[in-house]
Amino acid sequence: MEKYLKILRVLNLSIKNFNVYLKNEYWVDGLAEDKIEDKNYFFNIVTGIEEWLKQTWPNSNKGGVYFLFGYQKDNIEKVGVYIGKASLGSKIGDRFHSHLKPFSETNNFEKGGFILDYISSIDLERKKMIPFASALEEFIISDVKEKIYLLNSTGNK
Repeated sequence: MEKYLKILRVLNLSIKNFNVYLKNEYWVDGLAEDKIEDKNYFFNIVTGIEEWLKQTWPNSNKGGVYFLFGYQKDNIEKVGVYIGKASLGSKIGDRFHSHLKPFSETNNFEKGGFILDYISSIDLERKKMIPFASALEEFIISDVKEKIYLLNSTGNK
């Protein structure tokens, strides 16, 4: 997970910028840098169908914003992140599952030429902020697109 530290810091700065528009009691917590080695917080995606069936996703039954971290297949030094949301009608675990299930029987979780190897998420239910999931997702994407490599953009493309 250490190779994603720059991305993590850029994401957290963007979340801090988003919080400027909110009352203090609704501030969104960033991704905890001190938990970078916590396998329940920054979850290493497991491979093989037996292991796949045993794993549980971080904040799987919550709504919020999620992150899929990966490295370029042909250049492991190039890292990127996919930013998504689980809002009113979905849960973070469902979104992770829809992205990753097609690859669960192989050893490569791939998206746009990148091998996905870590996931994390931000629970917005705790502060009753689920309606803001779309706003936070699009804010972060717009805010960081010139600073880090994104595996997606805003909208349904």
